[in-house]
Amino acid sequence: MENHRLIRTPAPRADQALGRADPRGARRVAGIVARRLLRAAADRVPEALLAIGVPVELIGADSLARGDLCRAYDAIVIGSRAYETEPALVANNGRLLDYGKNGGLVIVQYQQYPFVDGGFAPYPLTIARPHEPRNGRKTRSVTELDPTHPSFIIPMHR
Repeated sequence: MENHRLIRTPAPRADQALGRADPRGARRVAGIVARRLLRAAADRVPEALLAIGVPVELIGADSLARGDLCRAYDAIVIGSRAYETEPALVANNGRLLDYGKNGGLVIVQYQQYPFVDGGFAPYPLTIARPHEPRNGRKTRSVTELDPTHPSFIIPMHR
């Protein structure tokens, strides 16, 4: 009978020095473009920033279309899935890209396929599409490509 035992390799020690920044030093507000009408339950970015002393302003469609973004905001945060629900954001994406090119900070939170398909990122972007038909189904059988390959017959030892 073979003796199978798990060999464990100890993880190296991990150290990280942390510093503290004072958010009250923010000169201007952080602009937030949030989803219209319906904000996700976990979307508490404006409240979190306010809680640590960062001034926040929700950016409306008019400000996004005509406002001087570079003078008004140190950073602009695009809320989760905002490109799916905010026509003004889609229409003024070029202004946001210009704001970023001119030194502004644009933070885009989680988006889905419309963001990628619409070409809204400053560079070409692709994401995995797990919703397309997959080969893996619970009812399908597994076929080993090479049942004699060592990865199938030898225990993993380091």
